[in-house]
Amino acid sequence: MVGVIDERLKVRIAAPPVEGQANEALLKWCAKRLQLARRDVDLVAGAGQRRKTVVITCTLGAAEIVDRLTAPGR
Repeated sequence: MVGVIDERLKVRIAAPPVEGQANEALLKWCAKRLQLARRDVDLVAGAGQRRKTVVITCTLGAAEIVDRLTAPGR
């Protein structure tokens, strides 16, 4: 996680942007950071773009989601 820019998280992914590999890596990273199953994190917009919209299905509140995604490490 690089930081928060314009109320969006900026994340660097090592996977290449080929055949959805980077998108899948992003979703797996989000799921791991949030301690959720991968099926609970979906890409709903931006599959071929730099800016993506991800929907997270869980009982966590917005503040907890942001805390988990922006926490150092993991």
